[in-house]
Amino acid sequence: MPVKYDLVPSKPVASAPSRSLTAPGTYSVVARGRLYALLVGAGGGGGGAVQYYTAAGGGGGGGAVVLGYIDLKALTLLTITVGAGGAGGAAGGGSGAAGGATKITIGTTDVAVAGGGEGGGGAAAAGTNGAGGPGGTPSVASPFVAIYTASGGAGTSGDNTIFTGGKGGDAAKAPVIEVYDGAAAHTPIDAAISTGAGGAGGTKADGAAGGAPGGGGGGACGDGTNPHAGGKGGDGAAYIWIVPIE
Repeated sequence: MPVKYDLVPSKPVASAPSRSLTAPGTYSVVARGRLYALLVGAGGGGGGAVQYYTAAGGGGGGGAVVLGYIDLKALTLLTITVGAGGAGGAAGGGSGAAGGATKITIGTTDVAVAGGGEGGGGAAAAGTNGAGGPGGTPSVASPFVAIYTASGGAGTSGDNTIFTGGKGGDAAKAPVIEVYDGAAAHTPIDAAISTGAGGAGGTKADGAAGGAPGGGGGGACGDGTNPHAGGKGGDGAAYIWIVPIE
């Protein structure tokens, strides 16, 4: 059974997040109350490969997850950054780019960071395998209170013995969150938010893109004639619930 986190034991809150931010970019949020956030870092891109089918790029790492809250007793401006998925490595053996972090910033302090996965290594010569990219890591700082954190999964290295690029790492799994429906009975609802799976490595082909949010891109493998590109990492995401506090 997945772990359930009861966010608000005594006050109702809508089961759907107050805001679901799934497009990469920077958002300004002004809030007062207890702000709960579930952050998912972006996935790293998979590694590209030269034309030889004995060259296989590594998969990109998956994004980290952070769940927690901040108590805001006065109206406070927060900056929320949603990380973009890392570009896949170029055909010809380029390494994949790292995925962007998804984070909350107050002033100049990053108080909650779900790190993006690293890019997979490229395979720039015959007989080589690119390394898989490490998964993203989480970090928090006061006044953010962490409830749950997890690192993203690492991508796997390419495998030129089967002519296939490495699989992208899965994003860290988000916990099942128990929230309330807002009705007088305060009926609990499980708000299950899925995170992205890593993209498949290409077999003598391009790597597949990682699933959103946060899956790492798959590595590529050459087909004997043509070079191939790694898959793009899945973009990150931020989900927010805001609850009144005294």
